[in-house]
Amino acid sequence: MTLKGYQPRTDIVKCEKGDRIADTHDVVGRWRNHISQLLNVHGLNDVRQTEIYTAKPLVPKPSVIEFEIGY
Repeated sequence: MTLKGYQPRTDIVKCEKGDRIADTHDVVGRWRNHISQLLNVHGLNDVRQTEIYTAKPLVPKPSVIEFEIGY
């Protein structure tokens, strides 16, 4: 059952305390803080200090013999 003329609001979010925020400026600020917390590397002053790990290749590099024969 829907009420005639009713449109749900999608621009309401909860603040860090759990209260609802409807003001556009406050909603944008809350999203900014939320995304910043998700993407921020805590405990490091410089992102370049982090170690980068890469996966080992699934296919090993060809040997010299395989390379010369053309497998």
